[in-house]
Amino acid sequence: MSDGIILCYSIHHTAIDGIGTTVILDALAALCRSPNAGPEILRTNPLKEQQSRQKIFEAASALSIKVHSQNGDLSSLCKPTPGSIPCTPASRKFVVNADKVAKLKTECATILKNQSNHYASKISSNVILTAVIWLCTIRAIIKAEPTPMPTKSCAVLVAGARSKLRPKLPPSYLGNAVILHEAYTPLAAIISSTIGSNNRTHTTPRLYHDDIKFLAELASLVHTAQASITNETIRELISTRAASDNWAAKTRPRDVIVSSLRNFPTYQHDFGPVLGPVRDFDFLEHRVPGEAWIFPARYKDRASPWEVRLTLEPAVMGNVDKDRLMMWLGPREISKV
Repeated sequence: MSDGIILCYSIHHTAIDGIGTTVILDALAALCRSPNAGPEILRTNPLKEQQSRQKIFEAASALSIKVHSQNGDLSSLCKPTPGSIPCTPASRKFVVNADKVAKLKTECATILKNQSNHYASKISSNVILTAVIWLCTIRAIIKAEPTPMPTKSCAVLVAGARSKLRPKLPPSYLGNAVILHEAYTPLAAIISSTIGSNNRTHTTPRLYHDDIKFLAELASLVHTAQASITNETIRELISTRAASDNWAAKTRPRDVIVSSLRNFPTYQHDFGPVLGPVRDFDFLEHRVPGEAWIFPARYKDRASPWEVRLTLEPAVMGNVDKDRLMMWLGPREISKV
């Protein structure tokens, strides 16, 4: 907060998600501004929450259960997440200039347009930064592991289901309404390019055509995966989970999992004349290798810098630091080890 107070909160993602947390923080801020305010400051109520849960239950029972996967041999395509972590992961916060992200977006759109890709004009800056995280992580893993690499890489994308489910869930719903969706890319070309550049010294950071080409491909895959999330796929997922006797989160083999909070109004919360507005936002502990969080924008305009909290094994993180694309982006960083 502006007066130096640190507000900490912890949630269980099975019960609540980021949007639900935002609703609660918005109500808390309103209460700090107006201590005598009534329950109307909370944008939801028990009846609305019950109605939303009923929509979810009805979605589970409306379809016959279809248990399926895009890739039945998932474990053979992607590196499994280890059961135990041999060393403490490195967690870093990178701050990237918005103009450089915008340049990458323009360059990728040009390549996709030349390929007659109808998604060329739809690729967002959010998708571009997700592709950057994915590409830099893939190359860092390749350089850190002398063992043979799998044939594909998997990125897990965290997506909201509120607006996709029919009937829609209200934005004020407090419960967890995010789903995980996978995107895959062949690794042969990236491995060849990465190994071929290992012996090159990058003294002056610059943007390479190969990097733009790979980014355009990954951005298209990310956008396609996100666009494929429909009412039907969400209903099938809900039905499958409802019929399961184990609701615990399942470990998914992946190289990176990306969740974006970019559009969350975190810095717009005003906690009144004493506490003031939010001055900074971060995670206190973030120790799951391969997880990346795109943080809320500090300002409303497009010039707001992009902030990312990335957690990787130390050797892999060291390679991300030296990745030529990351060097060109020139991010400022704050480390947590």
